[in-house]
Amino acid sequence: MSFRLLAVIVLLVGQTSAFAVQEFTVTREELALMPTYCTAVEGKFVGLPQPEDSPLRGTIPASCPALHHYCDALKAMVRADRNRAESRYWLNLAVDDFKGMVADWEHRAPTCTVRPDLYTNLGNALLRQNKASAGMAVMNFNKALELKKDFLPAYYALSDVYLDTGKKKEALGVIEEGLKYVPDSKGLLRRFRELGGKTPPTPIAKANPPLPPQPDKTLGARQPEPGATAEGKQAPAESSAPQPSAGPGPESSMSPPPAPNKAAGASAVAAPEAVVSEPPKIGSPKNPYCRFCPD
Repeated sequence: MSFRLLAVIVLLVGQTSAFAVQEFTVTREELALMPTYCTAVEGKFVGLPQPEDSPLRGTIPASCPALHHYCDALKAMVRADRNRAESRYWLNLAVDDFKGMVADWEHRAPTCTVRPDLYTNLGNALLRQNKASAGMAVMNFNKALELKKDFLPAYYALSDVYLDTGKKKEALGVIEEGLKYVPDSKGLLRRFRELGGKTPPTPIAKANPPLPPQPDKTLGARQPEPGATAEGKQAPAESSAPQPSAGPGPESSMSPPPAPNKAAGASAVAAPEAVVSEPPKIGSPKNPYCRFCPD
């Protein structure tokens, strides 16, 4: 066996050992560099509570299925930064995982709130993997901004691409667009001035949140339930159905009383008594019961 062949074997064995040193399972140090929801999802691998028992479970976005795969891709990016010997391996793994999540969430979870972050991370990973992938990176950054107009990381990443390729005007245009949606961003304002910007663009007003429904006070609006007054107290029900008379009698249960005369301010029962006069004395010509009375 030649010395050169032996050296190659030793080198391959050394690289294999280096890859075997770091297990695929995430570490606490890596979780500290990742979003909080990754600690909630993958903390069980480092002795932390299960996701359903984690105090950070409220940070897990419910609209993003299989979130642990995305956290694995973020872990690969962390390892690509911290381990130069294995950087290429972890970077390729991150790109593949990011692409898989893009395809998955585009069909299964279009409302996932993590998608802007996913497209931005994919664009950054593509740039690190190959500078010739700048066009694909720009597409991913623009997709992130399409989903979330005020997503600052995408504005910074997109302007960096244009600056790296000598397109200062395009970079300034990106920053101006970002200031329309995030006018108070100190980072965007600083970059705006560094690129020669003079007057920041006019901010785009955000849509006002919908107001809670208000009671309709116009005619024809739904009125309070029967029996309720404006103060919310129970009032006597006023019904057109026949009501029993206060005293016993055959007429009180056989025929309904006349409708109340609200304009006159008097009850219908009292009306007949107002027109009945005292009966004439017997013997008067006006008495119909005295047929033979003299005039």
